[in-house]
Amino acid sequence: MDEPSVGLHPWDVRVLLTVLQRLVDNGATVVSTGTPEQVARNTDSVTGRYLSGLLT
Repeated sequence: MDEPSVGLHPWDVRVLLTVLQRLVDNGATVVSTGTPEQVARNTDSVTGRYLSGLLT
């Protein structure tokens, strides 16, 4: 997905994260570009794990 949260209300970003997590929990691989900080801070994602030490 390319910038899946652009233009979304913060509540909708949380809903999107929940849906993406469900996809991962069911074995899917999710790739996103142009990731906003809220998504990048999700420590359940590869991006979040990588950036967790950098985003303080």
